[in-house]
Amino acid sequence: MKATDVIIYTDMDGTALTDWSLGPVVPERNLARIRAFVSAGGLFSVASGRQAPGILQLFPGVAFHAPLVCGNGSVIYDPAEQQVLRKTCLPADYKCACVSYFLTHPEVWIVAADETRIWQIVSGDPARDDQLNDWPRPRMSIEDFLSGDYVKVVYILAEGGDMEALKYEVAALPGAELVTGAQSGPRYLEMAEGYVTRLALDANSEVIGYEFVSLGKMTDFIKKGMEPNEAYKKAMGHYGRFTAEQGAVKFIDPREE
Repeated sequence: MKATDVIIYTDMDGTALTDWSLGPVVPERNLARIRAFVSAGGLFSVASGRQAPGILQLFPGVAFHAPLVCGNGSVIYDPAEQQVLRKTCLPADYKCACVSYFLTHPEVWIVAADETRIWQIVSGDPARDDQLNDWPRPRMSIEDFLSGDYVKVVYILAEGGDMEALKYEVAALPGAELVTGAQSGPRYLEMAEGYVTRLALDANSEVIGYEFVSLGKMTDFIKKGMEPNEAYKKAMGHYGRFTAEQGAVKFIDPREE
């Protein structure tokens, strides 16, 4: 298959962003592969909960010729023309319900995003608002949130809070079915290391690792006279947590499940 016949979309957190020892960084070896793929005529882009400016700055030297899918699908952005092609804003009734929940649950903070930035919505109580210090964000009043066009809202629960209760209550808010119905998960098919054969899932059905075959290594082994089946096994590797001792409870073929 030629690069000109392929378009690749990647997620960010936990997928493209793996080198957290240096902060949110796309590993240079992956950037090099992406640049080479694009130079060969392939189309590369990102589908993420993040906003366009934050995505683009993490891919230095990469030419994007396909639209970015931002804000969990709420914004489609054309990086070549630097313009928003489409955006879906939060319904007014949902924003009102969101604010009401925020004001009656002091253990919860909310942040909202437009097509370019993420804001902390403040309650007006500095003691409460200042407790959310995990990441520096500009602040916005409740009034500005209700009157503006925002595409995404995130609920942040205080440490020790009941996450399951939060999920249930937020899902029951008026209008929530319009903004929480679409859910997605990672689906690794090919990585920089090679062709992905199996994914490892934990007890919550979250991807925690994968098995891959390095096609380059396998080809080299075969050229040197090794039997294809042996070369296949020798070129196989794992990334992440991939054993029962490490929490893997199920293995799936990403092309079948």
